[in-house]
Amino acid sequence: MDTISLANFKKEVEQIRQYIQHIEYVDSVIKHITMKRGMLALGLYKLKTHTKKHDRSKKKVEYKAIIISLYGLLERYIEIWVKDYLNAISSLAPYNELPNKIKVSHFKLSTKLISMLIEERWDKYDFLSKEEVLKNLYNCTENQPNYKLNAEAFTTQSGNLKHNKIALIFDNLDIKLNDKLIENEALNQITGIDTKRISGTKKDLLYFIINDIVDRRNRTAHGAEIDDLLDNPTLITYIDFLEKYCQAIFEVLMPTKS
Repeated sequence: MDTISLANFKKEVEQIRQYIQHIEYVDSVIKHITMKRGMLALGLYKLKTHTKKHDRSKKKVEYKAIIISLYGLLERYIEIWVKDYLNAISSLAPYNELPNKIKVSHFKLSTKLISMLIEERWDKYDFLSKEEVLKNLYNCTENQPNYKLNAEAFTTQSGNLKHNKIALIFDNLDIKLNDKLIENEALNQITGIDTKRISGTKKDLLYFIINDIVDRRNRTAHGAEIDDLLDNPTLITYIDFLEKYCQAIFEVLMPTKS
């Protein structure tokens, strides 16, 4: 794994921050528009009138775009990093030397992936064939020198990525994610919870923001009526936490330097 994907993730996070900043600037200008002569002033006044009339619907659209974008970053980069990690470790050791947990998970999840391909359940895996997945599985079990892991098999259940589900994905990689995350100082700082007490803290509380992004994305995607919009300062807080959380996950997966 390299740091290019992490840099791309941070770049996309910053784009969402700047989008919120743009909204703030536009709202600030609109608040101070007064009716004066001139085409520019008239145009600005019409903008203020339109915004005032449709302010609630405008805020809903902006909110939906931000929430869906945040969740999209979480899901996409978790998948990228998990697959990169599996590709990296398969290039470093023969299959029979991989942790037993990975080998057991690989077999179980590969058979599930084949079943999904046969049933044509997921369009996102159209680039895979069941024959290819089966061939990879065979080469692994036969400990072939140029084996390839079915990395996609580990992310087939990546929808609705609440923290507990992410931890389960990592469990299949033989990584105890919760134990690793509590060692990350940057993430612990932003949670505001003393690391000495963190092991006794419920994960639903510790990673509430991640879980709330998932819940809000689901409600948005399924067309539910949304009344509890997050204001911009709160959204920035969510973005900051998501960035630290995902960077901590990336650092868990980065091979340690000996």
